[in-house]
Amino acid sequence: MIKADRWKLGARHDSRSDSALWLLGVDAACRAKLENALKRIPSLKIGENGHLQEWSVDYEEANPNCVHVSHLLAIFPEDEITLRGTLKLAAAARVSLEQREEHGAGMKDFPLAWYANLWARLDEGNRANQHIQNLPATLSQPRSQAASGVFASNRTRDIRSSSSKRSKKLRRVS
Repeated sequence: MIKADRWKLGARHDSRSDSALWLLGVDAACRAKLENALKRIPSLKIGENGHLQEWSVDYEEANPNCVHVSHLLAIFPEDEITLRGTLKLAAAARVSLEQREEHGAGMKDFPLAWYANLWARLDEGNRANQHIQNLPATLSQPRSQAASGVFASNRTRDIRSSSSKRSKKLRRVS
């Protein structure tokens, strides 16, 4: 298991967090509860296929074209995974991003911008630029044509959510 500094799902726990808690007047008992909760969050792990694990257990991807990349928050907007500090985790994050894109994720609407930021943090300027160049074209499409993510019409989103509920079974990698 590889640990990235003190990455805790976007809730960096360092002197800045301590200062914020103090400024907000959070009492010692509440701070202690927070500290105990943060200790239970699993560290970042590299999966069997060389990817950054999205979950604490290495599951086979049930929906490989899923656009979300919440498990890559440690790259962007955070900086807990870097090419200079956590090279193995950065390589695993690259594999995760490549796997998503191989199945069509991150190719239109808002995910294009998010993926551009991730590629930029991985020093992949050409790939980041490709996403930025594609952004105006996908955002100018009518909602019914783009129909993904936050830009999808309610009808399309409803159709997607009902079909995805049926296919949400995760399989454990042995």
